[in-house]
Amino acid sequence: YYPSHLKNLLDAIKRENMKVAYSNCYCVREMPSENGATKQIKEEYKTEDFIPELFLMKNYIPIITLMAEKEAVEDAGLFDESFEVHEDWDMLIRLSLDNDFFHLKEITAEYRIRSDNTNSCTAEREKYFDSLVMLYEKYDYLAKGNPEILRIQENNIKLLQSELQSGKDKKNI
Repeated sequence: YYPSHLKNLLDAIKRENMKVAYSNCYCVREMPSENGATKQIKEEYKTEDFIPELFLMKNYIPIITLMAEKEAVEDAGLFDESFEVHEDWDMLIRLSLDNDFFHLKEITAEYRIRSDNTNSCTAEREKYFDSLVMLYEKYDYLAKGNPEILRIQENNIKLLQSELQSGKDKKNI
């Protein structure tokens, strides 16, 4: 994160009298080129305003952008280690059950995704499917009765399943 990240989020929590705040960030995609250099594409990750129900469909707040008061995290519970991936998303859902989040519309951090499978976003992609299903099942009591959420969840599962199958097909060629 950037040097002003912690101060700006803490100031926002105090100013807005909130227990949780998050900011915007950059996503830097790193791709090795043929000459050995790394090409970087830096794009703003447009974080949406806080909508708790949106967490039941997707993880829209990168954990690096989040700050929460200790009490809020203790009340929600720490990372659920039964998740191999998506443990941050799970914690965000639990935090959102009892807290509103303040959205600081300022870039205070960046995260990187490497295309060479050396980070969890790409290297552990196969674990995402089981974890996504597990997460949706854990919070199905919140999604029941909302056909739009259930439809999007089902679509997300199908899309990830298709993406993973496509990747396996490419490996078998």
